Amino acid sequence: MSVLPLSTFKRVALDTNIFIYVFEQHPEFGEKAKWLLENIERGTYSATASTLSLTEILVKPIRDANLALEKQY
Repeated sequence: MSVLPLSTFKRVALDTNIFIYVFEQHPEFGEKAKWLLENIERGTYSATASTLSLTEILVKPIRDANLALEKQY
């Protein structure tokens, strides 16, 4: 299977893990995910995320009673 460059697509769908990688500064994917979100903000790329992603992002901070992380998310 070949991987197509991101510029091939008009719009991409963002999964929950992209946000978590940035928020938690994942050692391997954090900077790559941050780069993607920054380019979306600049208008270089167009993206969408589901409301389910927001719910999924909040599961761990709520379960751990980590109010600071919950507010950050």
